[in-house]
Amino acid sequence: MRNKSHSQEGSSPEGIESSVAEILEQIDYNGNDFTALEELQIEGKADQIWRFVKKNLENEQLGRFVNEFRNLQIRLNSAIDAIEKNDDKTLKKIVDEDLVKTRDTRGMRLLHIAVLRERHEMVEFLASEYPNCINLLDQVSFGNIKADRTALHYAAVQANAIYDTLVDLGADKEITDQDGVSAEEYRQTPGRFIRPASAASSLMLRSMSTDDEFFDPDAPSEDQVDQWLQLGEVAKLEQLILEGRGHMLRDKTTVNSASSEFLGGLSQYQSKIDAIHKAVEEGDVRRVKSLIDRPQLATARDTYGMTPIHKALLHGQTNTVRYLLGKYPTSVNATDHVGRTPLHYAAADPNGEHMIKVLQKSGGDAFIEDKHGHTPFYYRTHGQRLNVRSMKDNAVMNQLISGQLNRPLLQDLEEDIYDWIHTGNIGKLEELVLTGYADLLLGRNHEVEDADSIGFLEVLPQYQAKIQAIHKAVETGNLRAVKLLTDRKKLALCRDTRGLTPLHKAIVFERSDIAKYLIRNYPQSVNAMDQKKRTPLHFAAALKDSGYLYKVMRKAGADPNIYDCNGRPAKYYLKHPGEIDLSAMRLDTKAALKQVLHNRVAPSYLESSIQQWLRDGQIAKLEQLVLSGNYNNAI
Repeated sequence: MRNKSHSQEGSSPEGIESSVAEILEQIDYNGNDFTALEELQIEGKADQIWRFVKKNLENEQLGRFVNEFRNLQIRLNSAIDAIEKNDDKTLKKIVDEDLVKTRDTRGMRLLHIAVLRERHEMVEFLASEYPNCINLLDQVSFGNIKADRTALHYAAVQANAIYDTLVDLGADKEITDQDGVSAEEYRQTPGRFIRPASAASSLMLRSMSTDDEFFDPDAPSEDQVDQWLQLGEVAKLEQLILEGRGHMLRDKTTVNSASSEFLGGLSQYQSKIDAIHKAVEEGDVRRVKSLIDRPQLATARDTYGMTPIHKALLHGQTNTVRYLLGKYPTSVNATDHVGRTPLHYAAADPNGEHMIKVLQKSGGDAFIEDKHGHTPFYYRTHGQRLNVRSMKDNAVMNQLISGQLNRPLLQDLEEDIYDWIHTGNIGKLEELVLTGYADLLLGRNHEVEDADSIGFLEVLPQYQAKIQAIHKAVETGNLRAVKLLTDRKKLALCRDTRGLTPLHKAIVFERSDIAKYLIRNYPQSVNAMDQKKRTPLHFAAALKDSGYLYKVMRKAGADPNIYDCNGRPAKYYLKHPGEIDLSAMRLDTKAALKQVLHNRVAPSYLESSIQQWLRDGQIAKLEQLVLSGNYNNAI
């Protein structure tokens, strides 16, 4: 591999460094080894390649060689785009042996990018079809430091089963990166990966592996947070919560009395901020007024870095925006984690002209640049770069997935579902199915003209059958089937009609081997909530296993302070296990519903629908009816 520290001296009048010219002159133009061109491109010297070609137009071999490299890079960009869009059909058409070895301008290869984007099926395809690429290193540089990591290094710190898949397909766990750390060591201690020798590498990793919603380059390091806890820097800990980074304090302990006291009230503090944001989303100005009882709370951020005014704009709550601007005028230029002000959001909204004027009249600064160097009005013509509608959809879907979306909001979602079906937004339709709300899509085939939506609705029964098979495998204790069926992260989080994930179900049915497999490979599921806002930890607390699974989940990051709909945290049920009847939950859903329906009466306007649902076996609709409170206890 060539030395990347070429001298900057000795540039020609054409703007070509002598060292670059020397490299280009030494290349075998009759071969197909583009390593030297890749490295120059990674160093940011691609422009000098084109200048050199222009200077030597008479050299046809050089021109042909560089043109082949250019075409390869164009194909690589198309393949990367296919990975970004999760378009496996296009990827399979484009990819070949040469392409999987090629590096992009950052020094990344396709397998690395597929891992970073958590495209499990694509990772499996690339690694199995092109085994020679599985242990190739990246060439990502941070200053003068190269990471030199395999795809397995990146998979090691992710909360999914991609790591195991790569190992099964031949990835070497013992290859070390530039810091001398193997993938297996990162797997055991993932914290080492997010605190590399170069701080820039952490930023690069985040920017490559996550969307803007999760981009948070200014977050303090874990070491910094630990130091604040140790020194009792309560003001800085409070600021961490107010900045939307309270998750960094989860499961932290300290011997410092001031910090310990602060951590004791953390859950209550975070709940108040969450309540403010929920009131803002719903446009409940009275509740917003009562909850924001200190100026700091007016700019308290959620996990995406949005303040209440960002959130009000996102959800079209103009009265709330006006109230916040009037009462807390300094919030007008507050930024989210990407450095975007409320004016950035308004400018990205095709219908945001009125709010732009309101914000500017209140002091909104049109010259503040976000982390990408864009001022608000850049997004008037590049709105797709800050898709406000998409951000709102994601916020709603996150609530739906976590079990936090109440029925009135779910009914409002009908408009969004209509849009998703008619615009072919398959991603959102799939999320509905995975969150246990496939019934909202049934019987809609006749409404649709979009080809993608038609195709999705046609295979919907098979998709539902796969989800049901996963839950059945958990219930019957078939670990092998669970492993085969949960071949993607989202399927490991798929819910039944009660909002139970496979992990919830594994605990209810006392399948500890399956529970441990899911916890190990999909640890994010430990805090998923069902329709009663209970996490798997709530159920584990009620298990008669001497607290074994409860402890396993706590080590995996399960939060004991999440409150269910009865206002009880999981740890409450350690002392009162009888209040969660796990044996009743093991009843067949249909039998359980018959039992409930026998003891309840419905409002008259629903009776005809209920009878029809009973005849059609629409269990999901009946169950949601009960859970939504539209049944009243018989008197």
